[in-house]
Amino acid sequence: MKTRGIFSALILFLIGSFVLQNMVAADVPLQKTVLKIQGMVCESCPPKIKKALEGLEGVKKVEVSLEKAEAYVESEPGKVTTEQMIQAVDQAGFKAFPAEENFSEITLKVENIKGPEDELKIKPALEKIEGVRKALVNAEKKEVFVDYLKDKVTVQQLTHTLTKLGYTPLPPPLTTQVGDFLVALEIHPKPIKDQEVHFDVILQNSDGKPVSDAEVQVDLSMPGMTMDEMRFKAEPAGEGQYIGKGKFSMEGKWRIAVRINQGGQRKIANFDMEVPEK
Repeated sequence: MKTRGIFSALILFLIGSFVLQNMVAADVPLQKTVLKIQGMVCESCPPKIKKALEGLEGVKKVEVSLEKAEAYVESEPGKVTTEQMIQAVDQAGFKAFPAEENFSEITLKVENIKGPEDELKIKPALEKIEGVRKALVNAEKKEVFVDYLKDKVTVQQLTHTLTKLGYTPLPPPLTTQVGDFLVALEIHPKPIKDQEVHFDVILQNSDGKPVSDAEVQVDLSMPGMTMDEMRFKAEPAGEGQYIGKGKFSMEGKWRIAVRINQGGQRKIANFDMEVPEK
């Protein structure tokens, strides 16, 4: 009888432990991960990604959206890492990025883009760079838009790739904040001594909305040198853009002062740049 009692107590203990473990497991929230997926082109792609992720230890639920280009994963904490999920997606033939990572966007001016044939060269070359999610080419505006991970891709990598393809990317816009104005300045073509260039000034307010009712003037000077400032007006072109023409009369360090007057509110945004001889 005593042996039977001990055996019964042991069975009850094991059953209780099993139930307790499952209760504790049920109380532990699942880890939720969202991955951005690159490379899905049709309805047959999501099932492949779903199968790859479901094959990982600890993964409990997977939903893949072709429309959003995302994979939603629920997993047991500590059983699987985001990096393992990314590797599984890569092995299935796609690219994955953590949605929570910091993506950035940039639009590069490229002087010698001529037509659709350039898009066929530029887009795949940029999208091959690890961390580039999307590249779009606007031949009419001579622009290349790139969506990329800041921690993995630099602007220098993007411009270097374009240069290797035979294109001439212009430096990205100079930007600064003065008062309530966000001021961006683009100069093209690439400035050299005694060559006329366009100065494109883009104004936004603190809410990111275009400022289209300002008066904008551009002054050019060389710090430390006695010389008359070269001054010209930047004419409004709509959507917060103002365009003027001028030239740098010699090589060296120049200061570009963008003078803004909007309803009596006057601000000056200063930019410094080095101008080569050729």
